[in-house]
Amino acid sequence: MRVVLKSIQVLIMLLLMSSAYNVMAVFANGETVEEEYEEYEREADELGEGLGSLALYLGLIGVLGYVGYKRLYLWGSRNGVKLPLSLSTALQAHIALSVVGGIAALYHGYLLWESEEGGPFGVAAAAMAAVLLVSGSILYYSKSRDLKVFGRLIHAQRALALLLALFILLHVGIGD
Repeated sequence: MRVVLKSIQVLIMLLLMSSAYNVMAVFANGETVEEEYEEYEREADELGEGLGSLALYLGLIGVLGYVGYKRLYLWGSRNGVKLPLSLSTALQAHIALSVVGGIAALYHGYLLWESEEGGPFGVAAAAMAAVLLVSGSILYYSKSRDLKVFGRLIHAQRALALLLALFILLHVGIGD
């Protein structure tokens, strides 16, 4: 317990020192707090846009790649064609790309929400992405059969995926 308390104290001291350093750096370079904040907002907007693009491409590759490979794999198994990757490996790639893309999308949404540029379609897309991430996690990690069925009912809905795509298109179209 003492080690945990000491670790927390060290962490607090490091945070305080870094905050003090940032304040000193702002005034040392002659910029005002307002100028520094405007620069921070510009950088956050640029990061947000980059994360949005990353999320979009990872989502497309992860979802469409998995759906396409699954169909190809099933076709191959019916016709005696052995594909180089197992369906389990394709599922792992789908999960990894979707989780990274989902986290990037949610952080993109947070940055845009903070700068008040998100809009209602961005919020709806973030909510839909969160629902799909949670239902996919339930589907993959749950041991209970009932929870797995529930996760599959939500996660495998094509209507939800199409709704997410529609929200993203509206978000990007209105954002530009």
